[in-house]
Amino acid sequence: MDLTIIHNQAKLLFNKRIEEANSFWRETSQDNIHYLVGTAHLIDGDSGILEKMVEERKHNDTILYNLYKYYENSTKKRNYYKNGLKNKNLFKETNRTLNKKIAIFLPHAVWTGGMKMIFNLGNLLTKKGYSVDYFIPYNSTGETYELNVGPVSVTVNTYENDLAIQTFSDKYDVAIATYWDLIFPLYKYFKKTIHFGQGDYNTFSNKPETIQLMKLFYSFPVHHMGVSSFMTDIMKKNYNRKSWIAPCSVNLEKFFYNKSSKREDYILVIGDASNIYKNTNETIENLIPIAEKFDTHIKWITPRQGEYNHNRVETIVNPSQTLLVKTMQKAKVVVNGSLIEAFSLPPLEAMACGTPVVASNNMGILQYAINGKNILLFPFKNYNLMREHVMSIYTNPDIEHSLIEEGLKTAKEYEDDVVNEMNFELIENEFLVERFIKAVL
Repeated sequence: MDLTIIHNQAKLLFNKRIEEANSFWRETSQDNIHYLVGTAHLIDGDSGILEKMVEERKHNDTILYNLYKYYENSTKKRNYYKNGLKNKNLFKETNRTLNKKIAIFLPHAVWTGGMKMIFNLGNLLTKKGYSVDYFIPYNSTGETYELNVGPVSVTVNTYENDLAIQTFSDKYDVAIATYWDLIFPLYKYFKKTIHFGQGDYNTFSNKPETIQLMKLFYSFPVHHMGVSSFMTDIMKKNYNRKSWIAPCSVNLEKFFYNKSSKREDYILVIGDASNIYKNTNETIENLIPIAEKFDTHIKWITPRQGEYNHNRVETIVNPSQTLLVKTMQKAKVVVNGSLIEAFSLPPLEAMACGTPVVASNNMGILQYAINGKNILLFPFKNYNLMREHVMSIYTNPDIEHSLIEEGLKTAKEYEDDVVNEMNFELIENEFLVERFIKAVL
């Protein structure tokens, strides 16, 4: 596939979706806004808006049916909403058989931590008996290609624009939006949509204009899931939406502790310098005094060639899985200085390799990190404390060994099979069940 075409088409659709979402909410009546937002709150567990619409006689059968399902364990309220239904055939129409087909829409074709999470989700659903098809924007619709993204090779289906989605959407039970701009078109054309947030930086923004933009998409009645409690808190605080937690996991067959591997004294940093939130260059710069003090060097693993040049820094670009793991296993310490992360997977992978970790408190890492127990944390950009933590690992064997031991325990708790079973139970029981009727636009 031509990656330039994918990039250009994704950018074109992204901008168009923002324009269309703005127009949609601007031109929608107040009652319909309450209908959509109220349904979103209902699937999150709050029936208040829809119940008020019933009280004010501004309801329809979809609202009554969904409230009936919401109160299925309360006889009095359940019967109240059930008896108000005009279309009694609605009960038969909603009892459809699932064909276990899921469409996952890819946001781009660049190997990132988010893409790794997306493919892990697709593999999990496939393993559990679901038919999963991947879709990616292109200059055609309905063609299939082999797409290579990092170490992953998958078959993808193309679609040229959002209107083309309706030509195949009825074949699927569920669509998964892997980036927020996909929520609007997928909600329009699919029976059910799930948003899987891996932690894009727009979601984390505190700028009022960005929050308002995100609300144009997050206000639609789709289910949200994210990779950490940090994302759950952000979704509730900024967008008044519930986001279920589906944490990341670590493959202990790929990332493992090799006792026979000779530990070397270098410091390992992993991150893409082109992403300002990874804070990679500044982290390396502030680690150089430690490298000089202990007469060692820094190894930097990056998905693309960086511009940081120093005789103490060795750059490793897009390493193979084998080289990546060996480099982790032999490091004296892994240091992560990210400003903000949804989950922060590399430190967990380092723990699985038996390597001590020093990291910034980037919020998402708190899903598994306990300062002073399995990791040493510092407030981001507090480089004095970062250096103190790194020095303690070089000078105090007890701290080093304790971090290794506790890190291995933590990695075991987040092992693929354990986390995947938990995540699948959530997805199947909360998202894939047929409970509420879609609020039609």
